[in-house]
Amino acid sequence: MSTLLTTAADGQLYTGYDKLGASVYCTPYFSGFQACIMPEIQGGFLAIKIVLQTPLERVSQSFKITNGIKFTWAPFSRFKLDVEIKNLVQTGNVYGFDGAFSLCVNLPYFGWKCVSYSNHFYYRTNLLKATQELSAADLNSQLILQLLMAEKAGACNC
Repeated sequence: MSTLLTTAADGQLYTGYDKLGASVYCTPYFSGFQACIMPEIQGGFLAIKIVLQTPLERVSQSFKITNGIKFTWAPFSRFKLDVEIKNLVQTGNVYGFDGAFSLCVNLPYFGWKCVSYSNHFYYRTNLLKATQELSAADLNSQLILQLLMAEKAGACNC
């Protein structure tokens, strides 16, 4: 897919965005490492994109997810992320699932040291459909309303 990049000019105002997606959930930093997880729709399927940030580089991988799945992603020999997905449900335009993640680092003389993180994820697909149907002003109003509702429900720290 070809994307045209906007060239920023000094003093110019730009509005809009290229892509609208779900919130990003990140594990706490562990020895300079962090994993961030974001749900997304790819080819009509629910997927999670995992981004592993290290002090030196950042790598990412997307996975199509199903209910009751456990797997390990090890992009480097000394780092791995154990992933478990449970309770995947779709109700209308909302996907929800429980995700448990263990970010592990293989430290010399100490072996594998891990930190675990779990969260209930929910992803509203109507925001993505709205980008094609609403004007930018309408979409911004809807996005603000969604953020306020998520903050009231305790789903985000907005």
